[in-house]
Amino acid sequence: MKEDIYKKIDEERIRQALKHGQWNDALILFKYSALTKDEFIEIQENMEDNQLLEFLKEKDKERIEQAFSARQEEAANFIFKTSKLTFREFNEVKSRFEKSNNIEDMQSVNRTDNNWEKILRVIKTQISSPSFETWFNHTSGEIRDNQLIVYCENLFQKDWLEERYKKLIFWGADEVGAKVESIQFVPLDSSNLHQGGKERL
Repeated sequence: MKEDIYKKIDEERIRQALKHGQWNDALILFKYSALTKDEFIEIQENMEDNQLLEFLKEKDKERIEQAFSARQEEAANFIFKTSKLTFREFNEVKSRFEKSNNIEDMQSVNRTDNNWEKILRVIKTQISSPSFETWFNHTSGEIRDNQLIVYCENLFQKDWLEERYKKLIFWGADEVGAKVESIQFVPLDSSNLHQGGKERL
């Protein structure tokens, strides 16, 4: 009997919170209530508030992103299964995270190549600060088998560096004593990673 009374009180408090658009408060009230998840969902559906549904979806997306960031894929899948997200919405979150994560991983690995850091320091003395900031500041690079691979943020940056600064990059490599026979430019934000130029002197 007591449990039924508590549930009625909880239901009313949650309804009032939802009625006034206080979605966070409604979630907190539910968390500490005697209501089941199904009962809470029934209250939401009875309110017929699409804004609430979108709010809850955004919260679930945040939790899924946090799980992916912690590399806890099973947790992300569990959150999805208990959410109101569609399979397409879940995949959008997943692919967005994987894309940004892959770019960050590649940049962090390639930034460890000391030769590219030295080349950048030399190039910085030859061009204006705005030009350097625009075209070189967000690049990374590494040397493999006498080939310098320059990773760019996008295809536009890749084309610009290849067309306007290729000779300067060769000169910079020579200045720091790095043996570079060819340069490959790779755009990281494109699926066409194989389009990076590869030319021999």
